[in-house]
Amino acid sequence: MGRANRVRKNRETKKADPLGSVRNLDIGQHAAIREAKILPVVKNISSLEANERIEAVTAVAHLVEDQTCRKLLLKERIVTVLMEQALNDSAPEVIVKGWGALRNLAVEEGYDVCIHMYRKDILTPISAAIDKIHKTISFLLSDPNSVDSVAKKLVWTYAENVVGLLTSLCSEGTEEIVNAVNKLNPLPFLMGLLSPECKTPRTTQNIAAQSLNVLTEEQDELIQSIVESGDVFLPLLLKLRDTMPVGPAASLLRTVAICGVMHNISDFVRASENKNSALSDAVNLTKVTALIDAATKILPPTNGNVPTTEEPITEEERCDAIQTGLETLSSIIASLQEEIDGNISKSTAGMDDMMDEDFEDDEKDEEAVEEIDDSADDEAMQDDIAMVTAGDRDSSEEPTDSADQSPTFHLINVAIPLLLPLCNPQDTTPRSTTIQIRALNCLNNISWTAATTLPHSSSLFKIFEKQAPLIWSSLIVPILNSNSADVELAEAVASLSWAIAKTVGGKLSLSEGGEGVIGEHKRFMSLYNAATTDDLRTRCVGVLGCLGLAQGRIEVNKEVGVFLLTILSSLPPTGNTSAEPAIEAVDALFDMYADADFDYDEPVFVKHNFIDHLTAIYPKFKAMTKKIDRRKFPELRERGDEAAVNLRRFIDYKKKERAK
Repeated sequence: MGRANRVRKNRETKKADPLGSVRNLDIGQHAAIREAKILPVVKNISSLEANERIEAVTAVAHLVEDQTCRKLLLKERIVTVLMEQALNDSAPEVIVKGWGALRNLAVEEGYDVCIHMYRKDILTPISAAIDKIHKTISFLLSDPNSVDSVAKKLVWTYAENVVGLLTSLCSEGTEEIVNAVNKLNPLPFLMGLLSPECKTPRTTQNIAAQSLNVLTEEQDELIQSIVESGDVFLPLLLKLRDTMPVGPAASLLRTVAICGVMHNISDFVRASENKNSALSDAVNLTKVTALIDAATKILPPTNGNVPTTEEPITEEERCDAIQTGLETLSSIIASLQEEIDGNISKSTAGMDDMMDEDFEDDEKDEEAVEEIDDSADDEAMQDDIAMVTAGDRDSSEEPTDSADQSPTFHLINVAIPLLLPLCNPQDTTPRSTTIQIRALNCLNNISWTAATTLPHSSSLFKIFEKQAPLIWSSLIVPILNSNSADVELAEAVASLSWAIAKTVGGKLSLSEGGEGVIGEHKRFMSLYNAATTDDLRTRCVGVLGCLGLAQGRIEVNKEVGVFLLTILSSLPPTGNTSAEPAIEAVDALFDMYADADFDYDEPVFVKHNFIDHLTAIYPKFKAMTKKIDRRKFPELRERGDEAAVNLRRFIDYKKKERAK
């Protein structure tokens, strides 16, 4: 289905040589940059003059933001130089800026350099640095007048750089790194930075909260230690979450990140059946939407609205708060959906056991198809095709939740209006595009929750059903018309489009008429042909299948039907259509041509001999499903086997449908 996955930390496969691409870099074409910028700063890190070392490390921290300079610095073994020299320097400012350079490297280069640092044993100096920072802060608290403001600022910058690097290692690295970091037991240190008694600057609190958010994701042992700590950690986290930040200098990003921490805890306590309402995701949901709303309303700082004693929230901080909030919101929605799906699965477990007997192995599937009696009565065959095309849940079997304070009510009535402006930014800067994609993923998850779990007779579904055409016309269509080359944006809008089209049975307005006007269904055909992933192709097919359902658009149905048949005709060995989009295409055809009374059935399906095309496609489709590895892709194989059986039944049904 098209729901966006929960936001996860990057967990790429290990590489034997994570910096192999850097070692093989041809520096000949960059010789001038290397001679003028790279070699001098690397050399000066070892200078006898402290000022030169400070300037050199500061330059490295800035140079790594440029991709070419970063690659050239890595070629000069800058990680080793910084770890062996800058972190052990006699000048405190060199040490602090050395950590800053490593932090920037991890942020800019991501996985590869994080793995490299981990293998260079970066956690050992991180552990020592945390201990040193802790002791220094304790001294400052005991005697605040003993150090001037410049030295204090250096201490907090030291903490920010070390914690920031720790966060990048966990978010960009592997489970092995996360487990190793948690063995350092950074929890007391991070919680100490968040404590009001520590009087930590807002920027340092932000980084500590973001680090804790990353560290608690799917880390049951760490979360359990928080939950079981009694009055040590949990009360502070709850207080930080529940205190709404106000004013232009409020700790907005910190509070949003703490909502992420509490969501991670909520996931854990839900699995352990802890009934503490304060730990419920319903609370996190209302908090995080309020925080996102607050962040969108912050005005740029001016002389008239900024307190002179505090630094106002920067634009970067505001955008980070929105982005972190959207990631947390998307994850909360996915968790709520998983909970709903789990409840439905429990209620249908008995039915599934009975159905499993019908699909025990491939031989039995085929035998069941071949044994369909040509003289089977029409009623039995009607039952078969009804089973094949059943797409919507029976509203009488759906659990209803009409309480105005239910999570679903909040998502539809509060979250959607909040998300729509974020999904349609006024500029195309990288930061705005990132926020746009996160907002689209949230809206996508809400839409799938509404489309697949709400009874169609419920008031909430009817509210969302009215919102769907507006989302389509004001948001999806403009994005499609922009012809963006952003793959992540394309996947997000395709998935959202699928949910919206499914909600209204494809009854959405399509652009038509006029020179150069291209209908949205053709946009998705083009997007399918340009797609480089099966995921995006499958989403495009899902959208097309829904758009093709609408009656009164025979030409659109024909174009969609022909396109789906073309996809299936390109199955191996004569083509390269993959399993996922092929299975979705078959399912779409089932839905579109399930009933001879549809106004497009006779002029499209019958007149254009779709049945002959499907008959020719069937052997290739069945062969394709048999090649899906059941051990690696059990769910896909099960869907493929079921679709193959249903395709045979569908063909038999359609052959007899007009003969009645």
